[in-house]
Amino acid sequence: MSRLSQDVSRPSIHVSNVRSVEGRDVFLADDLLEIRIRGLAPSCAFSLKCRLEDDKKRAFASEIEYEADETGAWTSTKDFSHRPMESFELCRPAEGQRQGTRLSQSDVMQPQKAFLSVCIDGRSVASTVCERYYHDDANVWREPFRNADGLVGTLFLQRNSTPQNQGRSPSGTSATPADKQAVARSRSNLLILDMFGTGGGLVEYKASLLAARLGCDAVHIGLFNVPGTQLPSVWQDIDLLYLKRFLQAMRLRFPDPEKRFVLHGMSMGGQLGIAAASLFPDLVDGLVSVNGSPFLFDPFRLDGHPLPHYALQTENAEFGTIGEGPDASNFIITERMFKGVDLDIATRKRRDTWPMAPVSSIRCPTLIVASKDDKNWPSLEFAKQVRRITSADPETSINFLELQNAGHLMEPRHGPVCTVVYHGVLKMLLQQGGENLVGAAADFELAYEATLAFCRNIATSAQRARKGAKARL
Repeated sequence: MSRLSQDVSRPSIHVSNVRSVEGRDVFLADDLLEIRIRGLAPSCAFSLKCRLEDDKKRAFASEIEYEADETGAWTSTKDFSHRPMESFELCRPAEGQRQGTRLSQSDVMQPQKAFLSVCIDGRSVASTVCERYYHDDANVWREPFRNADGLVGTLFLQRNSTPQNQGRSPSGTSATPADKQAVARSRSNLLILDMFGTGGGLVEYKASLLAARLGCDAVHIGLFNVPGTQLPSVWQDIDLLYLKRFLQAMRLRFPDPEKRFVLHGMSMGGQLGIAAASLFPDLVDGLVSVNGSPFLFDPFRLDGHPLPHYALQTENAEFGTIGEGPDASNFIITERMFKGVDLDIATRKRRDTWPMAPVSSIRCPTLIVASKDDKNWPSLEFAKQVRRITSADPETSINFLELQNAGHLMEPRHGPVCTVVYHGVLKMLLQQGGENLVGAAADFELAYEATLAFCRNIATSAQRARKGAKARL
């Protein structure tokens, strides 16, 4: 291993593609950063340590070996033998964290701290700190949403929308008089309605980030387990009529006839998105389902009436072990619970015996993302059934993206891969897949880019329709 010699300049680390705010380097969570290290000995072997801390002080860490070039320099975007953001993507729960800890963000107005350190022979020779945000307060308002019908969510509106959030921003700036006088009509012709999975509560970071990245409006829909609200305490009590009322409320809030309403959800959120687009096709202009399911495995209701569903047999589940000795923990492989479930619609002659959403009723452009490596449930098999039902229907526009390594919990690009997660509602560890961490990180990026492109296409089609209408006038 080459070592620093005394005639080599002091090592330094610099991060590009960040914004300087009051002396702090800040960036959006899906930004591609360029990490530049200089002042090392020629061809010096070193490690780059990364430590991420969310707003609850949950910590993730990585340490990856690299080699400087012949000038003693290294640049993350020019080392083609590695992914440029892998120091973030390959972070794992840091020492002392509970098994199954997942990097998340409870308060999107607060940053995650990113600590980067260059080490040689275990000794830090250069370091820097950045702040990682899911919210762009310079351009997006965050506004809690409640109404008399019991609807619960959080709006993320472009700053030319109604500015009711007058709190201080993450960058330390406050709303200006000009902000407060902004018109109540958004320039954005796209509203993304984001739904999370079986964890419940308000998990806003994806809606916030999509609003920032796409320059659109977004709303995270609260589904259950939100204290102080009338929402059910468990996901099994969700009534799909709630989603219809939410869509109707958003159309009243944004009356522009050219505005497009796109449902976006992962896991159970994708499952509910498929159901809503099937049952209420006139209210949905687009759908993105990530590892969702058209099949119903819980006793959801529709206007109080229970819907047919598959009752899973938990005894079919299998268990594995993570860790060793006294730190070992069991996790459940929930995918095995689907062993005895007949997912092949060809074996069912009567359509009313299918405990699944009527996907042939979907009329909006749809993107279904499914991972072969999903160990939570067989999302790829679910996607194949949707394709089988809808492929012969010329009125459907459903695109499928099949991934190999992503596992179940797909994060926005450059987010850490989570292979086992502690489920706070079920109080157990669940296997997710994604053990090929580099492959999973690449798939995260593919899925995220596909989602962005899909949403941009819908927004562009709305703009073309508006221009066409004006031309006809």
